[in-house]
Amino acid sequence: MPTTITYIEHSCFLIETDACYLLFDYFAGEQALPTLDMEKPLILFNSHAHHDHFSEKIFDLRTRYPKCFFVLSEDIPVPETLRNASHVPAFSVNHQGADAQRSNSDKQAVCFMAAHTTRVLKISENGNVSTPTVLAVSTLRSNDEGVAFLVELEGLRFYHAGDLNNWWWDGDAEDIKLAKQYHEELARIRGQHFDAAFIPLDPRLKGWWKGIEDFMHYADADALFPMHNFGKKGLPKKLLALDCVTSYRDRIRDVEEPGTCFFL
Repeated sequence: MPTTITYIEHSCFLIETDACYLLFDYFAGEQALPTLDMEKPLILFNSHAHHDHFSEKIFDLRTRYPKCFFVLSEDIPVPETLRNASHVPAFSVNHQGADAQRSNSDKQAVCFMAAHTTRVLKISENGNVSTPTVLAVSTLRSNDEGVAFLVELEGLRFYHAGDLNNWWWDGDAEDIKLAKQYHEELARIRGQHFDAAFIPLDPRLKGWWKGIEDFMHYADADALFPMHNFGKKGLPKKLLALDCVTSYRDRIRDVEEPGTCFFL
């Protein structure tokens, strides 16, 4: 099946592959999730604890989807029942990598990630370890809160910025500092290619387009998904009209209506 990307709202996107669902920055807002296949693992990625990127309501998904797992920035508060979970129905997750603090055979519902770390997550359903779903997850440090996620799955690579962005409000000294921090993080992925990248296009900023422009200077993506729009319409079309996007205009997706599906 083709990889499907569904825009939920704000910075929340649902990616469906043959193996699983990836749900980024879901906060159980006004827009409901589409109907999901309960037999597929559902992996949530929440980049930080801001109310428009996370809510404790997300943990209620485990009552509907038993194969539900959470990859969270370490600043996010989690109920103790999940933080110390010793059993996850129907699947387990193995942690690998130099920074892994748990044994490779741990079964748990939550994986916490700090900035500049990498985890290899192996999801094996019902004890079947011969054909696990393998995700490589890395993080960048946000210049606001939390992390940005880099996820590799089945030969596909995804970048979700969270609140890592060029926060160019009016060009003052603080903005220049934030821009420098943004460029330093992007330098860590210089020359890398992604199948899809999700990057803030915040209507409140004077330099609202700079985050995407800078990203494409350092890295590359087949499909660019503007996000963090607070429900404001028209920004993707406004971006498409800029001269600075000429070389990648055809890769920018018109992300406006919740529930819109895109295909890779």
